[in-house]
Amino acid sequence: MRELNIDEIRSIQLEILKKVSEYCDDNNLRYSLAYGTLIGAIRHKGYIPWDDDIDIVMPRPDYERFIKSFNTYATDYKVHVTELNSNFIYTFAKVSYNKSILIEDIEVKYEIGINIDVFPIDGVPSIDNPTMKKQNFYRNLASFKTIKINSDRNIIKNIVLILGKILLSWLSLKRINLKMIDNSKKYSFENEEYCCNISTGFTEDKAIPKRYLEDFIDCFFENQKFKASKFYDEWLKSYYGDYMKLPPREKQVSHHRYKAYMKEY
Repeated sequence: MRELNIDEIRSIQLEILKKVSEYCDDNNLRYSLAYGTLIGAIRHKGYIPWDDDIDIVMPRPDYERFIKSFNTYATDYKVHVTELNSNFIYTFAKVSYNKSILIEDIEVKYEIGINIDVFPIDGVPSIDNPTMKKQNFYRNLASFKTIKINSDRNIIKNIVLILGKILLSWLSLKRINLKMIDNSKKYSFENEEYCCNISTGFTEDKAIPKRYLEDFIDCFFENQKFKASKFYDEWLKSYYGDYMKLPPREKQVSHHRYKAYMKEY
């Protein structure tokens, strides 16, 4: 296998995004660039210089249609979700390029290529999201399954991690993930006034007005046109504050640890 550099990885990620965007447009599915990808589109017209992934979000009804049908559309690309493969290790979707392989520095292994993240957005009845506390509890349980013991980590944290792995040895990651997916869907996207990415269980994901993901504009990312929330400014400010301001230089680093390769045929 041939290891890929960051420019090659980004090029493949962009091709995946183009394919997903094309499919969504053809099938009237709502999506938006999100998180660092959306900041990159607005602030840099492309990747944040130190970033190395792509994130999009979809309202739950569109997400459900997408994960059920995308794999019949593109032979070189594949959507991975727990709902289709119980061995998958995340509670949201990843769309990967089949001719590549990604090796992540995590405890639980799952074979997947270079990919982009697709997060479902679920309804919540208020800004004070009543489902996230429970979801965060599940996420902490899942962390004991996925985080590796690391000699660079504080010894106390490693001891807690080891004890957690022992105490939770009876509970499978698959079961935790299914609980998280069920909890995410407690409220309907269409019937609630607010919405949130509940899937990951990160409390930083705040509830936003549902209208943020009902009206979209075109924006440019790496010279390609994609969809983004019409209310991107309000959305990003609610998450990040002054998102147009660069973070301190010491924080301008990737938080992902992986290596990517092209498969040999």
